[in-house]
Amino acid sequence: ISDFVKAKASLKKNTKFAVLNLLDFQSQMGTLKFDAIFCRNVFIYFEQDQIQKITKNLINHLYPHGHIYLGLSESLVASDLPISHIGHSIYAKQDYVKEHNIEVVPEYADPHTEPV
Repeated sequence: ISDFVKAKASLKKNTKFAVLNLLDFQSQMGTLKFDAIFCRNVFIYFEQDQIQKITKNLINHLYPHGHIYLGLSESLVASDLPISHIGHSIYAKQDYVKEHNIEVVPEYADPHTEPV
């Protein structure tokens, strides 16, 4: 992809890109926290219990205001994790969503239509 897409230096200097083992990244990341975690189109390769474990670790590495971005065909709505669906494939910590009165979006909602 590097032949087609390049990030500006101003973006790259404040961004951490890493390839990690999602089943063991807790030990690799230590106490690092992130504003955004992009984990797109990878959960299809894992069992439900592994997805729960991975997502719990992702949540632990988010700042309170942070977001997790998944692939369009992936969902965490049926999980019992402390996150809320706030946009198409976008999740945020439940406590932050409640505290800041952020609208929770139904998983099935079409982002291109107005609510009825």
